[in-house]
Amino acid sequence: MRCSTIVAIALSAIPVAAFAEDPQWGYYQDDEITKGLLQATVVAKDGEQLTFKCEKKGKGQVVAVLFSTRAFAPPRNNYSMRTVIVQVDDGRAMDERWRYFGQTVTAVDMKNERSLTGLIGEMEKGNELHLRVNPENASQYEITFPVAGTREALTRVYESCGDKYPIEAPAP
Repeated sequence: MRCSTIVAIALSAIPVAAFAEDPQWGYYQDDEITKGLLQATVVAKDGEQLTFKCEKKGKGQVVAVLFSTRAFAPPRNNYSMRTVIVQVDDGRAMDERWRYFGQTVTAVDMKNERSLTGLIGEMEKGNELHLRVNPENASQYEITFPVAGTREALTRVYESCGDKYPIEAPAP
């Protein structure tokens, strides 16, 4: 988790304008911090970031990390599993279990945890992602991210990480 914190600090130092191409999605890649692996990020109006990345290449290594200046959980050595309510546009709200650790909340598809693929599948359906987070020592609050172009952005991340994008393409 220490590496996630380092990446969060590094990403927060990068101006949003440095994220190229797509107005919704920013991309970051360098040899030292990301080990040459591509990261894709969307930024909420208040500056919180939702980043899709992997720490190493391989199947099942991509994670989604919500970075914030607010604390989601008190400092400790391990994460806690807590609810995040996921909603796209005005669609159905779904309760998911994500990893809360310090100033990050993480969705993964590892072992028995399967929150990432569901998140991506929902994001593809709309333009705005609403995440209602439930910090341990604070009131629940909502963060909204622009997510148009999800498939294109995250396909690039999965390819960089040596994995297959988890959502089948819609039939023509």
